[in-house]
Amino acid sequence: GGGASTGESGSAGIGISYNGLENIMNVSVSDNAALTAQNINTNSANNSEIVNVTLGLAGSNKSFSAAGSVGISDLKNDSIIKISNTNATADKFANKATSDADIVNVAGQASLASKFAGGLTFAYNAMNNSAETNIKGGTLNVGTLDAVATNDNYAFGLGAGVAFSKDSGALNGSVALNIGDNSTKAIVDGSTVKDLNAMNVTATDKTSKTTIAGNVAITSGGKVAAGGAVAYANIGDSDDKAD
Repeated sequence: GGGASTGESGSAGIGISYNGLENIMNVSVSDNAALTAQNINTNSANNSEIVNVTLGLAGSNKSFSAAGSVGISDLKNDSIIKISNTNATADKFANKATSDADIVNVAGQASLASKFAGGLTFAYNAMNNSAETNIKGGTLNVGTLDAVATNDNYAFGLGAGVAFSKDSGALNGSVALNIGDNSTKAIVDGSTVKDLNAMNVTATDKTSKTTIAGNVAITSGGKVAAGGAVAYANIGDSDDKAD
């Protein structure tokens, strides 16, 4: 999204963009199902991506200009495997749920004026993903049992702006936020396991984030130039492994 404005007496421009995405990927085996094979595999994978770029521009050759940009990205992924009351016979029984999502959110603005120039940028990312492998009940006659859940997500947020005033004042601010909560669960509960040689029950969260806020406020008239920037990241995680 983007907005631009120019004028002699004054101008204001703002760009606003919103991207929201929700994906639910479920694999379910239940109701006393009987599975027999050399190898049995179940997989649930979410590989989503959001790219959001927002710009605001304003310019005035005689008076004031104000520009702003707001970029909001909201991503929710569920990758779930549920196997309940199932009888499986195999050399290898492998089950893997994975969330591998990316958000790139950039908000920028520039305001140029003869007298007063002001600007604000706001980049906000919300990431809430779950990866769950849940095996409950049943009889498993397997040589190798894998129950794996992995969150491997990345969030990038950038808010940046420039305000330039020739004669008077310049004010500029930038805010970038990365927030959310990830849930990662790998569970084997109440199952009877026979002839087992190896077992792997693992829940792993490898989510990472980059949050940057920056601005420049300049006045050549020797008066007031001020700027502020806030960058905050908090994507929590909950890992649960039980067997």
